[in-house]
Amino acid sequence: MFRGKESTVSKEDGRVSRDRKLGRKLAVGASVAAAIGAMSFAGADTASAGTNGQMVGVSTRYYPNAQVCGYNQNSVYTCTPWFRAGYAPRVYPNYWFKGYVYIKSGSGGVARKGVYAYVPVSQNGDYFIYDGFANYTL
Repeated sequence: MFRGKESTVSKEDGRVSRDRKLGRKLAVGASVAAAIGAMSFAGADTASAGTNGQMVGVSTRYYPNAQVCGYNQNSVYTCTPWFRAGYAPRVYPNYWFKGYVYIKSGSGGVARKGVYAYVPVSQNGDYFIYDGFANYTL
């Protein structure tokens, strides 16, 4: 019979103790975490430590949103989704660019201003910042 916090299964009524239930939950959690980790490596390659492209940070003065388009670390042309920019530079994560990019600012998914910028293939750090606010360009 089940008695309090024992780590046994009662043969009479089949109930499992709290310790064994916790062990099962931890095992399931570890399996899920391993599967998620494996899926993240199966996706697009990332640029490692600023050696094959940079993430681009953007600030804007005239319109609230920005989008960055250009060639990524795999030499495939891509665009970030529109994201909220603003006065301080913001980075849309997990999009890496190298070479010339076109940075747009606008609202409602409509580009109102745009500028070309050169993102170095390699530099110290992982971020290239385009300050459209200070430059009065975006």
